[in-house]
Amino acid sequence: TISDLRAVHTVLDSTNDRILDHVPRRQLQEFDPDLPTTGTPEFWYLDSETVLRVYPANTTVTIKVRYIKIPATLTGTDALVIPERYEYLLIDQAAVLAYKDAHNMDEASSLQADLSIELEDMARDLLDRNYQNQPLVQATGNLFDSNA
Repeated sequence: TISDLRAVHTVLDSTNDRILDHVPRRQLQEFDPDLPTTGTPEFWYLDSETVLRVYPANTTVTIKVRYIKIPATLTGTDALVIPERYEYLLIDQAAVLAYKDAHNMDEASSLQADLSIELEDMARDLLDRNYQNQPLVQATGNLFDSNA
C-alpha cells in the first residue's frame, strides 16, 4: 500500500534483481481469474488507487517502487512541490479566479484558454501514470517526403 501514489516509474524485485513489467489486472485475470498463482514475480499491477501487487504473488521477495507522490495540501509556509518552471501557472490560475470574481469573463476566458494548454503540457511532462513500457511510434518511409 502506497498512500501517496500518483504514478509508478519502476517496480523492482530487488531479491532477484529484476525490473517487473506492468500488466493491467484485468489482463492477468483473463488467464488466472482469482490471481492465486504464486512464484517469482514477473509483473506488477494496481489493485486499487493505492495498492500495488505483483504477479505471481510472492511474500518473500523485497519489492522496491520508484514513484511520483501525490503532494500534500500546501499550508502556511510550505514549499511548492511543482518544478519552478511551472510556478507561473499558479499565478495565472489565481488571475483567472480574480477576473471571474471581478465579473471580467472575457479576460478570464482568454487567460483560461492559454492556461489550459500550458496545464496539459505540464501534465504530460509530470503526471503520466505509467512511465514503464510506454507505447512507441515507429516512423516508416521518409518523414520529409510528402508522398510517403
